[in-house]
Amino acid sequence: KSSATAAPAITSTNATTFGIGSAGTVTVTATGSTAATVTISSGSIPSWATFTSNAGANTATLAGTPPNASGSPFTFTIQASNGVGSAATQSFTLTVQQAPTITSANNTAFSVNSAGTFTVTATGVPSTMTFSVPSGTFPLWASLGTSSGIITGTPPNTTGSPFSFVVRADNGVGSPANQSFTLTVAAGPTISSQPSNQTVGSGASAQFAVTASSAS
Repeated sequence: KSSATAAPAITSTNATTFGIGSAGTVTVTATGSTAATVTISSGSIPSWATFTSNAGANTATLAGTPPNASGSPFTFTIQASNGVGSAATQSFTLTVQQAPTITSANNTAFSVNSAGTFTVTATGVPSTMTFSVPSGTFPLWASLGTSSGIITGTPPNTTGSPFSFVVRADNGVGSPANQSFTLTVAAGPTISSQPSNQTVGSGASAQFAVTASSAS
């Protein structure tokens, strides 16, 4: 067919992403011998978005500011028609994403010779995070789960305490979240006075006094 009788075709991308709380926009474009009207033929866009057909421009504009990720991803069909041949259709996906934010406390305390654990938590969309320590002094006796965000370890002593480092959460959207973190090691309890020796007969009871102290 010559360009004088060309049916419409949608030439723009079939997917886009918007960020929570940020205004997003994407332009749908079409070609054809005459200006096409671009509309949504099936499915529905989110209530917070608008889809505007730009008359005579072979385009339409999808815009909006998502308040949250509820309902994401949104899938609908875009149609372009100009009265020549069959209308062009395209399945379109709009995904809402959010950069990560670390929501857990920025400090914890472990005790000498006791297994300690602390979970770094973060929010974002997608919710799957990769956790790391990009800088600072992380204790050699501890480990950080890269997918769980769990710090575990059993400190053998208080050497190096408090440990200061940066924890990071990354979900591939925007900039990673960083948080300055402090891990303090407390000395375990120490017995400061031993019980005195006692001699008791069979069936009798004995009482011992022990004094212990613990560093906070």
